[in-house]
Amino acid sequence: MPDLIFVDTANQTKITDINDYLNFHEWAYVVLIVYHLPVLLLALFGNAIVLYGTLKFNAISMDSVSLFFLEHLAFTDFIIAFLSGTTILITLITRKWVLGTAMCFIQGMVGYIPTFCELITLVLISSYRVFVLLKPFTAQNLGKSHGKKIMAGVWGLSILFVVNAVFIMGQYTFFDPYILACNTSGLSADRSQLAYTITCVTLFGGLPVLLIIVSNLTILYIASKYTAKKAGKKAAISRNAVITVSAVSWVFVISVTPLCLRAMLQVLTVPMPSWFYILQVELYYVNVACNPIIYTLTNGRFKRFIWNTVYKWMGKTQVEDLMSTVQTVRRMNYSMKAMSRKVEPIQRVMSETVIVEAD
Repeated sequence: MPDLIFVDTANQTKITDINDYLNFHEWAYVVLIVYHLPVLLLALFGNAIVLYGTLKFNAISMDSVSLFFLEHLAFTDFIIAFLSGTTILITLITRKWVLGTAMCFIQGMVGYIPTFCELITLVLISSYRVFVLLKPFTAQNLGKSHGKKIMAGVWGLSILFVVNAVFIMGQYTFFDPYILACNTSGLSADRSQLAYTITCVTLFGGLPVLLIIVSNLTILYIASKYTAKKAGKKAAISRNAVITVSAVSWVFVISVTPLCLRAMLQVLTVPMPSWFYILQVELYYVNVACNPIIYTLTNGRFKRFIWNTVYKWMGKTQVEDLMSTVQTVRRMNYSMKAMSRKVEPIQRVMSETVIVEAD
């Protein structure tokens, strides 16, 4: 494996002294670590809980195909957070790349496999939801086996893409101090590979994101027109499923748009401010960390699973005290409402009596 290369992606030149480029202001290191650490922990533990809950307890109420895609999305998000998020945190703390050439290759080249799979998984989730809304009875005939075959093809295509980049195109990885991570030489302004790079950015970035946007706009349009009476009792729209898919998809689109923009501008040698590089990387991890939060807010079964998990983790006494306080407050509110309902007729009769006496 070749020696590790340090490249200034803004100027497309090799770096002789990386410390000059990692010489951020002290407050910048603090801000990035304070932001990155909780996002990373949420991405790792949140997606691990999603996988544990769905695989063992079926904690998310959704059809089998959509649930399989969500499980796969949580799996790819966990890998992305582990491969890229942890290495960026280590680089922020040590203020230099200390993980060696092999890890740089794994993060910069192999890391594109789960990233591409995540992107295609979101395309499949959105497209399948459109199919469910348009052909609800046909969609019922599809099962998890169909989803497994599709995802096997997606993983195979992703692996072939990396094999082609390494062994056929001769691409290499380098440490990019602007994003505090390793990257591939495919995202460069080399004129000999410019057409190939633009094609990859378009096919594996811009086009899938566009498909996600179109699919979710279609979902929102159909959902606004559809009703349970029109669809029939068995094919009634799952409102929570629509909300979950739309929320996950739009968070992803918002977080990945700066990344696609940076990749396209970079291959076209358009100058960008240095802060934009690290911004688009950190914004991308918002999507990886937000999905477990979205499932908790939009799915009642998963919310109950989270409460039960907290119940076991914190201990019975502490959770019972918390729930007892909540129930006490609820009973007080209910008692006050019930009392007000009983008092209202008495007040009305008394007011009428006073009016009659006055007359």
